[in-house]
Amino acid sequence: MTHTFDTALPTLLWIVQHSPSFKTSEKTCVVRDLRGRLRLVVKPAGSSAAFSLDSLTTELERELGASFAGPILSTASPRPDESRLASTLLGKADSWPDEWPRAGRSPLGDTEPIDPGRWLSFQRTVSKGSWLSRGPGKPPWPLVAKAPAIVSFLSFKGGVGRSTALGMIAWQLARKGRKVVCVDLDLEAPGLAALMGAPEEPSVLDFLLTTLATGRSPQEDPVHSVTVQG
Repeated sequence: MTHTFDTALPTLLWIVQHSPSFKTSEKTCVVRDLRGRLRLVVKPAGSSAAFSLDSLTTELERELGASFAGPILSTASPRPDESRLASTLLGKADSWPDEWPRAGRSPLGDTEPIDPGRWLSFQRTVSKGSWLSRGPGKPPWPLVAKAPAIVSFLSFKGGVGRSTALGMIAWQLARKGRKVVCVDLDLEAPGLAALMGAPEEPSVLDFLLTTLATGRSPQEDPVHSVTVQG
C-alpha cells in the first residue's frame, strides 16, 4: 500500500502503540520533516537495557515505505551524537497538535484512540505552516485598529495574474481616495513597476542587493509615486 500524507501518520500511530517499545517509553515524539516524511524520537522509561527499536523500525519501514525515515532516535542510544540529537529534539517538541489525528489506524482499517498526553510533535517547516492546519486561519501579523492594512498577493507559479490583481485592487482603492503602497517582492521577475507606469529602477531588488553587499542603504530611493490614470 502506498500511503498519502493523510494516511501515513494514523498508520504510524497504530503500529507504534502496538509495539512493546511504546509500552516502555517515557516520551514518544513524531517528527514531520521538511519533505513531509515521518520520523520518531523516543525516551525510554527507567532502564533501557531491554529497550530495542530494531523490530519497530523494520515494521514501520515495511508498512510506510518512503513515508517513514529512519533511524528511530533514542536518548538511550549508545552513540553520543544520536543521543544528544534525540534529547535536543525532545526539548524543542510541542504537545500533540489539535489538527493531528487522534486515533491510530491499522492497515485493515481498524481504529484506536491515542492518548495525546503520551505523544509529542515536532514539525519542521520553512514557511506556510498554516497550509498543514485544519483549524481556522490566523493572520500572519496582528490587526491593529487605525493602522494600515497589509494584504499579500501570493502564488508559487508565475504568470497567474497576481501582479495584475494587485494592481487592480490598488487602483480601485486609490480611486476611492485611499493612500496605497505596493511592494514588488517578486525578486526573480519584478513587473509591478511597468504595470503601474513607474520607473523600473531602482527596484526593491536593487535596494536589497546593495544593502546586503555594502552594509548601507543605497542613495537611490526605491519608492516611486504614481498617479491613477483614467
